[in-house]
Amino acid sequence: MREIKFRAWDEEAELWRYFTLADAMVGRLVRPDGMMRFSLVRQCQFTGLKDKNGKEIYEGDILRDGKDPQVWQVDFYRGSFWFVNPNNEGNRNTYDWLLDRSFWGKYAVIGNIWKNPDLLTA
Repeated sequence: MREIKFRAWDEEAELWRYFTLADAMVGRLVRPDGMMRFSLVRQCQFTGLKDKNGKEIYEGDILRDGKDPQVWQVDFYRGSFWFVNPNNEGNRNTYDWLLDRSFWGKYAVIGNIWKNPDLLTA
């Protein structure tokens, strides 16, 4: 079973904070003044997959095969992770599809939809 992990954008420090579901449940994400440490708008769940460089893949990441200019967005949709072609909304492919297409060793994370939205229009 995969570990349930998340990342969220820390607005003050301008960096990603990584945490587990247990961290959230015991209040490790709240400052002493009761405010959240980071934006829940930019909160992403870990897919359980790693890219060809060993980097963890999170919802909202943008991936590309080094030989192909096409980029793909990781999306959580209808209870599972999907590999989405942002230029063709009707072309949603499931997490299982990634495994069937020999995902391992092929794609690399090149950014995410919040910090690098320009990559989606390339």
